[in-house]
Amino acid sequence: MIPKSLEALRYLRHFNVSVNELEGEISSGGCFSNFSAESFRQNHELCGVARLHVLPCRTKHSKSKRKGSYCSVYRGELNDGTDVAVKVFNTLTEEATKSFYAECKILSNIRHRNLTKILSCCSTTDFKALVLDYMPNGNLERWLYSQDCCLSMLQRLNIAIDIASALEYLHCGLTTPIVHCDMKPNNILLDEDMTAHLCDFGIAKIFEQDMHMAQTKTLATIGYMAPGKKPTDDMFGETMNLKCFVGESLRRKSLMEVLDSDLIRDVEQFSEVVQQFVSSIFCLGLECLKDCPEDRMSISNIVDSLRKAKIEYLAIRGKAEKVV
Repeated sequence: MIPKSLEALRYLRHFNVSVNELEGEISSGGCFSNFSAESFRQNHELCGVARLHVLPCRTKHSKSKRKGSYCSVYRGELNDGTDVAVKVFNTLTEEATKSFYAECKILSNIRHRNLTKILSCCSTTDFKALVLDYMPNGNLERWLYSQDCCLSMLQRLNIAIDIASALEYLHCGLTTPIVHCDMKPNNILLDEDMTAHLCDFGIAKIFEQDMHMAQTKTLATIGYMAPGKKPTDDMFGETMNLKCFVGESLRRKSLMEVLDSDLIRDVEQFSEVVQQFVSSIFCLGLECLKDCPEDRMSISNIVDSLRKAKIEYLAIRGKAEKVV
């Protein structure tokens, strides 16, 4: 949806959100009174006044299909030509306002190559936004589940190392640890070099010294071990989940059942050593998902293991390619 709060941008002269699959009502006040139909073309779920060539909006008593989201993200360009991402928060909801202040507090005090960088912020009564580095390659969700995108084994290892390094910094590299609380592919962004950056700290928690670890148990999203199948796949129910599915497949030595189909050809054309290596990566993932937190590997050990795995994989591939 297009946030109504954008009406408050008095100096906004040019606006184009065409071909974006947007929905909801186009505001008619403020700067929006100057925009033409060209600004909104090919957004078939938008509604508004007739001059914008969109459907008329339903009456106010009709129910909306989906609830007002916390924020919308736009691509912008600064005067010097720098591309930026502008995250505009829906100031009509208390949750969005809390999310804005949480991100400001956390992002302004952390620095790491694998975390999104805040460039500036804007906060008034009616308008709240963050200006962030623009990530041209989008989010990891798109690369894992889109038919148009494919990641190589090496790219996946690099992304895993990047995000593990970001978590190691948040958990161990700060005086006061930070718990992200919403780890999922949508919140991992990729820059022009395919370097991964962890984003969206709207529900993150600063772990004060007097807080007990049990307080974080209710904060997390459903666990992910993408790719392959999503944890919300229809095949998973009360007796089967993604972790059990992977564990059982590895015990039966049925690697291809759990491997992303985009990688099967890449793995099959090399020796059994490569397949054993891939199995070890899945085992590392399972180590991170043990039911008891005390039994899981520390994040520092995970980073070390992934870096060693990358070196091992490069050596295996190098030998295999020489044979070919």
